[in-house]
Amino acid sequence: MCGSEGASTRLHTLLRSLAHRGEMQMLYRFIALPSALLMMTFGRLGCEAMLAEDETEEGWSLYEAGNYEDALERFDEAISLDPTYTDAYVAMGWTYGKMGELAECISNFQIALSQDAKNVDALAGISLAYLADDKYDEAIASASKLLKIDADYSFEHGDVTSRNIHIVLAESYCYTGDFAKAQSEVDILNPENALDPSSEDYVAKLFEELERASRG
Repeated sequence: MCGSEGASTRLHTLLRSLAHRGEMQMLYRFIALPSALLMMTFGRLGCEAMLAEDETEEGWSLYEAGNYEDALERFDEAISLDPTYTDAYVAMGWTYGKMGELAECISNFQIALSQDAKNVDALAGISLAYLADDKYDEAIASASKLLKIDADYSFEHGDVTSRNIHIVLAESYCYTGDFAKAQSEVDILNPENALDPSSEDYVAKLFEELERASRG
């Protein structure tokens, strides 16, 4: 009788041990497996972000060489790898701008700014695009915001500087009829200008001054 009770006790202990091990295995699966998957996911995302950056850098090199179609392919590949990579949208905007496709240009800059509202390259590009598209109020808003962020802006991949942004403002103010503000921008561009707001041909002279500033 005692032997039977002892065997029963040992069997009960073994079953409890096995049950405990099963619980631990289930706990391991519950904790370790999702953690591993999470690490793999972040690792993959990190890898894709790095690849997107590489594609974009190669695209910028093509852009600077005037190879716009090939540059677009690189930027498009970067976006397919990482849709959140803002610089690729910025690059697409500048490239479409060079190709004269204003709708695509503006659209890509808008996406970039939705991800990073203070991206100076996107603000510079969309300011120029809005001016070219006769959207003067939008050009003024974007250009003004850019200069508040970076008064000495210079585009890394081209010859656009804060001077060009002041020209955007001056021209946009002229086309909206705000000649006083246009004059203020011209004064920044050329402090020695001889414009006289009281003269009869003031507006014509103002546009001539802007044309000289654009050439210079």
